[in-house]
Amino acid sequence: MVLSVIAILLLAGCVSTPSLPTQPSGTTPTAQKVCRTVSEQVPYTVPECKDVSVTTQVCGSRALPYDMVQIKTLHLCVDDGTCVGKPLGECKICMRAMTRCGLIITNNDLKSAGTWSVGANFTVTGGGFIMNPVSKSLAPNESYEFDFQQMYTPGSPPSSATCNVFLISAPKIDDCHDETRTTSECKDIVKYNTTQKQVCE
Repeated sequence: MVLSVIAILLLAGCVSTPSLPTQPSGTTPTAQKVCRTVSEQVPYTVPECKDVSVTTQVCGSRALPYDMVQIKTLHLCVDDGTCVGKPLGECKICMRAMTRCGLIITNNDLKSAGTWSVGANFTVTGGGFIMNPVSKSLAPNESYEFDFQQMYTPGSPPSSATCNVFLISAPKIDDCHDETRTTSECKDIVKYNTTQKQVCE
């Protein structure tokens, strides 16, 4: 019995277990990398503009709109027999003459009245006449003829006077009105581009 045990132990010592393969010294095992394609969202900004209408109330002084038309200047003989009432240029003799000139002014404003002042100067041989200014308040869309006349001695041969008619003042009013202006407003909008890239792990 003892002998059989010793024989088994001797046989066990002679049988060795297989050894594992050894890695050469100084090297490490390399892992295999796995690569894949991924999508990525890249942000970018672009300006976005649009027209915007803005209405504001504007208050202050403004001139009333108007039209001004000069009437035809007339030179008439008013004192000398058969030449009375005729144009002075047709008369060889005239003891007394009249020159007439003026302006027609129309208030073009739709809601406001205003006062216009007009003056005139006449020049004749050897002198002149300064007329008193005429002022007139005109309602919206109303017209008025500022008429100036001057009597004088035309001389021999008759020579007509010259007339200079002019606007002295035009009305201004203080009021408020709406003004609409169009402006451009811009802001930056964020957008995204999709890109592909390879990731290896």
